[in-house]
Amino acid sequence: MDFGGFVEKYGEATTRVALRLAVGRIRGIIKEKVGRAAATNGICFLSIEELRCDVASVASVLSEFPFSPEEKDALLAKAWEIVTP
Repeated sequence: MDFGGFVEKYGEATTRVALRLAVGRIRGIIKEKVGRAAATNGICFLSIEELRCDVASVASVLSEFPFSPEEKDALLAKAWEIVTP
């Protein structure tokens, strides 16, 4: 599913709320990692487990919505596009 199909299916209001949640969580994770790197002279080591937890936390903010995995994928791709222009 592409993002346009997602908006058409769920409407602009639901899409806006879901995007705001996903973008906010992604930005929070990035801010945390940058802060940690700044505290260690620019060095930040990430474990696979930590990355799994980060991905799970982004997905969990969308758990209140009835999105399929494909729909979540479309939404998260758009959220990532917003965060990293």
